[in-house]
Amino acid sequence: MLLPYFRQMKKWVTITLHFVVWTLLLLSNVRDFYEIHSEYFDKSIIASGLSKGWYAFLFNLAYMMDFLVAFYGTYLYVGPFLFLKKKYLRAVINLFLVLAVMVVTRYAIEFHFLIPYLKYDNYFGNPFQPTYYIENCIGYTYRYCLFGLLVYFLVTSNRLEKEKRETEKEKIQAELSFLKSQINPHFLFNTINDIYALAYKKDDKTPYALLKLASMLRYMLKEGALESVLVKSELSYLRDYIELQEIGSKGKLYLQFTVIGDTTNQYIAPLLLIPFVENIFKHGIVNDPDYPATFKIEIEQSLLKLHCRNQIKQKEKDYTSGIGLSNVQRRLELLYPNKHSFKVNNHANTFSCFLQMQLNA
Repeated sequence: MLLPYFRQMKKWVTITLHFVVWTLLLLSNVRDFYEIHSEYFDKSIIASGLSKGWYAFLFNLAYMMDFLVAFYGTYLYVGPFLFLKKKYLRAVINLFLVLAVMVVTRYAIEFHFLIPYLKYDNYFGNPFQPTYYIENCIGYTYRYCLFGLLVYFLVTSNRLEKEKRETEKEKIQAELSFLKSQINPHFLFNTINDIYALAYKKDDKTPYALLKLASMLRYMLKEGALESVLVKSELSYLRDYIELQEIGSKGKLYLQFTVIGDTTNQYIAPLLLIPFVENIFKHGIVNDPDYPATFKIEIEQSLLKLHCRNQIKQKEKDYTSGIGLSNVQRRLELLYPNKHSFKVNNHANTFSCFLQMQLNA
């Protein structure tokens, strides 16, 4: 609701800025007028019957109209075709039209205002020469044409760069939302089936499993929509996940989950670590007490180090296309550019990966 208000306010700020700049330029020209020592000017002022201050103001205001035509003509009718639409022929045609209007405007100023009212003849009574007059008009105001093009180029470049950044940001947000939406569907279906089996057997663990699942879903829907969450909240989510997997494995789960360091005041992107644990259960052996899978996190100030290792399933290997770790890698590139390192080692029987990243402040 406030967006139209801010747009309107921005519009008036721009108009005010233009007004202030041109007013300052006019006052500067009026001041410079007092430094001109010309006998012809003095006679014209006396003949007009105006004070020197009013004469200087009206004289410079008249010529300011020509400057405005030159500036805004090129800004509004040449710049867009030259820099934005890339229609160069149209830009050249519009430039000639602006110059023609500028010449006509100056002619009207000089012969219908300066001479009859301010008693000032810029050509001192010499015969009117059209070719010289046109050349003189262009030579006198061309800098304002160039200034109009320069201002349009700078304003447009800044606007396009801002729009590009906003578009890129929206694209990244959309991609992140898509990546997060891919997390956990396989696990959720399996967990629901496991809880159904517990309920069918009237197992006492059914309410506990439902609470864990509800806690995870709440985290996914609430914290998962945030830009960052506490590391301890993310780790609590991982523990709930592992406990539900333990229920599904009927107590035959061997995974060493270790956390070292202070997690109370550290923040991380939500749902960033879960694919590492999911990958262990999807592709690893977690029911061998002699070779348990490991998931270890160390936190030193704002540096997080994660190390995972597990044996690889051979007979029951999951050959379905996975998105877990490729998902993580892409999210790391988007959220932590130049602030992380990610390595994967995939040997014949063992899989391991290592992540090191700077946490959010």
